[in-house]
Amino acid sequence: MGEHRPGVTRVYNTVTTHVPLFSDGGGNAGSSDYAKAKNSLHADGKKIFAGNDPLRGDSYTVPAGRRYYKLAVDVSPVSAQTPVSTRVTAVWTFASAQSPGVIPPSGPVTVVRFTPTLPTGSTAKAGTTLTVPFSLQGAAPKADSLRKPAFAVSYDNGRTWHRTTAVQGKQQLKLRSPATPGPVSLRATLTDAKANTLTQTIHSAYRTTK
Repeated sequence: MGEHRPGVTRVYNTVTTHVPLFSDGGGNAGSSDYAKAKNSLHADGKKIFAGNDPLRGDSYTVPAGRRYYKLAVDVSPVSAQTPVSTRVTAVWTFASAQSPGVIPPSGPVTVVRFTPTLPTGSTAKAGTTLTVPFSLQGAAPKADSLRKPAFAVSYDNGRTWHRTTAVQGKQQLKLRSPATPGPVSLRATLTDAKANTLTQTIHSAYRTTK
């Protein structure tokens, strides 16, 4: 998570955030034109910043002492450009204190990457079961222990959510969609060994069709 890679870094009392939330199928960081966006950083509940742009490498001065931070990003791409991932949100909480500044240390943030095998249009047949592999990227995979991630799926644009569990070595979900075609949204929550947390939601991650 260096200068040109997504993530959160801190040098002395400067925190740099680069969490664009979008990537291609190969895992390369990307961006998207957006219809609306919000982002914010709080330290022990006190606002460091809040804005209406996605985070693309912005830097902010933070208190020197140890604080508990909440970083939140909410981006909705232009609907005409993409029928899926119509809104992506992520909220991280983590503790941080002044760093020595010799090497920019990576912040204790993690994302969940879902990688189902789908055609270019990101669709699956309604009423069938789709295998959705996932992996963790960031700080959590390096931690000594990780509390079991929790997952949920929605078939009505996020109005209601249903818990689902990982199977087959705990590295994939098996989701059976309703017979009625529509969007499928995914949510993941996790806590790492140091009590840093993530809540990540992808609205209309893919769609089901007849």
